Amino acid sequence: MFVAAESTLEGFASRLACPRINAGERFPEIETVVSHVPHEGGDDGEMGRNHALSGVIRNRVRGLSDECSELLDCQSSLAELPTEFIVGHGRSYYHFVAHDTSIKRHSALYNVNELLFGVSDTSNNVFCFWMCFVPVILLVTIRYSPSFMKIISANLNGIRSATTKGFFDWMKTTDADVVCIQELKAQAADLTDEMRNPDGYRGFFHYAEKKGYSGVGIYSRREPDRIVEGIGHAGFDAEGRFIRADFGDLSVVSVYVPSGSSSPERQEAKFEFLDEFLPVMDALRAEGREFVVCGDWNIAHKEIDLKNWKGNLKNSGFLPEERAWLDKLYASGWVDVYRSLYPDAGDEGYSWWSNRGQAYAKNVGWRIDLHVATAGIASTAKESSVFKGQKFSDHAPLSVDYDCGYFV
Repeated sequence: MFVAAESTLEGFASRLACPRINAGERFPEIETVVSHVPHEGGDDGEMGRNHALSGVIRNRVRGLSDECSELLDCQSSLAELPTEFIVGHGRSYYHFVAHDTSIKRHSALYNVNELLFGVSDTSNNVFCFWMCFVPVILLVTIRYSPSFMKIISANLNGIRSATTKGFFDWMKTTDADVVCIQELKAQAADLTDEMRNPDGYRGFFHYAEKKGYSGVGIYSRREPDRIVEGIGHAGFDAEGRFIRADFGDLSVVSVYVPSGSSSPERQEAKFEFLDEFLPVMDALRAEGREFVVCGDWNIAHKEIDLKNWKGNLKNSGFLPEERAWLDKLYASGWVDVYRSLYPDAGDEGYSWWSNRGQAYAKNVGWRIDLHVATAGIASTAKESSVFKGQKFSDHAPLSVDYDCGYFV
């Protein structure tokens, strides 16, 4: 995502005598700079279709679909209503028309001219292109960063249920490079084509042997160099808890740590998994590659990571032994990416809510869905958010934008 300095756009607008629409307008939780570049059109010389080139529309807490609807909802506050927008997001541009929520995705590097010319008759726009569009293209070229990589982790609590609740429709709007999912609760024969390979993605899965139980997966825009299933423990591998995808020098993992809340026996199984998994994490880090291990870790680390910490000191997910295990993991060099970005974030980081009572409505939650990464790639993380605009399961998706070049 690129960021255009407002003063720079103002300078262009001033020199080109192009009027602007509330360039400094700030919509709630969105940073936006909009340049209004008109051109002449029609036989009678009247002003024709207006184009708005956005310097940046960045929504820190909602997905792209919400960004679009938010901007459209705010059009009444503009002095003149622009007809079309070009929005920079991730490594792509999105073109959409006022009062029409359809979005066309374009490659930022290859289709800029097509995108700019495609919104009008180019035969009437040669002068305007050279006088108005070229400076903006130069601005975009200079300011645009093609190196951002977005990774999302989402516990679906059943892929079939999440599908009916709109998960894959939402996923298409995120422009994510990799999406890690947990709790498939399905086998290969249960998946539809959309679940197996959503539009623009390849899916890879580690299924549980038991039907309707556990299971993890990874969706990727890029074909992985290698896929690894399991941690080498027959019992836990039969539950489908670990899948790894290698992309060059980067590996992305989707992991589902067992829950121990259902019984003392399951808590003992959870402790056994943690004992087995820590050496696995040590071995991954020793490979010298960059790793992002995404998933439902089923442990809240600190008091800040759950609402009612005092009442959960003796409950699975916040037991002293579990929290000490995370202490040891982080002391070995692994990084909790979200916490590194937002050291003081509290309830805005919650990603799971009990189905009991009004936990979700009152945001009585836990932060147990994590990106745990090696120090190198963790240091490139620029932004993270938990998407709560739509409920797909008892968990909410956690996304992180990394400023690295692995998926360029």
